[in-house]
Amino acid sequence: MKKQVYILLIILLSANVSYSQWINRNTDATFQINSSHFVDANNGYIVGLLGAIARTTNGGSSWISQNVSNTYMLSGVNFTNVTTGWACGLFGIILKTTNAGSNWNLQFSGTTNDLLRIQFVNSTTGWAIGRSGTIIKSITGGSLWTSQTSGTTEDLFGISFISSTTGWVVGANGTILKTTNGGTSWLTLNSGTTENLAGVSFVNTNVGYVVGGNGTILKTTNGGTTWIQQTSGTNAQLTAVHFYDMNIGACVGVGGKILRTTDGGANWIDESTSASVQLTDVQYVSPSIAYAVGYGGNVLRYEQSALQPPNLISPANNSTNIIPNTSLNWSNVSLALSYRVQVSTNSNFSNFILNTTTNTTNIQLQSLQLNTTYYWRVCSKNATDSSIWSSVFSFTTADSTTQNINLSTGWNLVSLNVFPFDSLFSQIKQKTSGKLIIAKSADGRIFCPPFVNTLSAWNNREAYLIMVSDTTSFGVSGFAISPENYSISLNRIGWHWIPYLRNSSISPALGLISLTGAYDHVKDTGGNSFKPNSSNTLQNLIPGKGYIIYITNTNASLLYPPN
Repeated sequence: MKKQVYILLIILLSANVSYSQWINRNTDATFQINSSHFVDANNGYIVGLLGAIARTTNGGSSWISQNVSNTYMLSGVNFTNVTTGWACGLFGIILKTTNAGSNWNLQFSGTTNDLLRIQFVNSTTGWAIGRSGTIIKSITGGSLWTSQTSGTTEDLFGISFISSTTGWVVGANGTILKTTNGGTSWLTLNSGTTENLAGVSFVNTNVGYVVGGNGTILKTTNGGTTWIQQTSGTNAQLTAVHFYDMNIGACVGVGGKILRTTDGGANWIDESTSASVQLTDVQYVSPSIAYAVGYGGNVLRYEQSALQPPNLISPANNSTNIIPNTSLNWSNVSLALSYRVQVSTNSNFSNFILNTTTNTTNIQLQSLQLNTTYYWRVCSKNATDSSIWSSVFSFTTADSTTQNINLSTGWNLVSLNVFPFDSLFSQIKQKTSGKLIIAKSADGRIFCPPFVNTLSAWNNREAYLIMVSDTTSFGVSGFAISPENYSISLNRIGWHWIPYLRNSSISPALGLISLTGAYDHVKDTGGNSFKPNSSNTLQNLIPGKGYIIYITNTNASLLYPPN
């Protein structure tokens, strides 16, 4: 049958590029693509319904159909170089070309069972697999094929050989088979699942991946003896997987599902396309270029952008006791016009707390849950491009706690180590049963109702002088503070009032270690003082208290040790 020449139009789907680097190169054909093989970044082949075979020499920008007399559906294709390759399909059909597809010649497979995948490890040795446990092998470049005993009657969907002796095959109902002698014998492995397994990819004799139904992703590090279920974040049927090396891989499935990992499957990034078609094959040709194909003539190319992702700054990775209305901060990227920010409660970002774009290098979060771990990442964007995602940082929000402040009659220098829910001094006055007479800040602001009120709310980075008419105490509820995350700038030579942010006592030498060489001495309001390398009467810094310190360096910054 004479084939139509398919010219592919490069169409940037903005929804995809905003979230990933998969560019959809849609054909003007709508045939079902079942398999693809790319020899390199430019040269590739696709096969599908009605014996369709097409070739690209420019990375998918355009495709030219191949002259094939077969009209049966083709379901697998594999090349060992730019010119030599094989295709397989229904009723045991196998085709071979040695001239880059100018001619395809029918080979005798010796079976009428449907063949679903084919792989050659060199110019002579290869296997094809298919229905009812079919495995056939050729050591003559495909001119002769012999049947192998698989030991199963399950349909076989995926194949991965790393040498002429060692390979794996997967199939229906959790089937995984392995050979170490070129297929003379096949060992049935325990997959731990009954899902249909459709794709397999090994990077060496030990490390491999299998994907299948209900979002199943399995990983082995011992050649298949044991398999570990990975968190895919989807229940979609996954149809194919390919790993370029120990870290970089991708899998695809129904509904346009694309998952990609750069850390050996520890985290899978959902980069699904907006085209809700079934994707059938995926392949990396370099660490930064991959292809995925599927129904409706869909061919997608992943290409890592030259635009760099930002570096995440704060909250620092794995931070704890972060206030729920924290700010996310990242570095500026040259050529970036905006940034896409995603926040999720899981590391594979299958749901979003925040998914937005901003033209700044920070964003304020609101109304996060207490004592909850969040994951966040950022990518850079400009008018035509989008970077890969940054590394993923996590932080855990603070739980609620209450700090009690004890006040003696007269003046008290005090501070908080919680971020208060109720920060107004008017509310604190009520908690002291009206015994609070006046509160003052170091810069002269005053709370003294009903006369003057230039000091309204409590700032955790400040200490305050509070006068009370009688001994009293009050509790302040809020979020626990991680003192190592709260830097206090002391950029003026002279006296400063400083808060104490830790929730337990510590010696001044250790508590003020970040100010070593930048202060002369520190004292409390009772006359106790501490001076480095000198005798002292201030033994400990105590929660709830504030202190007076003399700074000798205009670049001083106070950062307390962790609790």
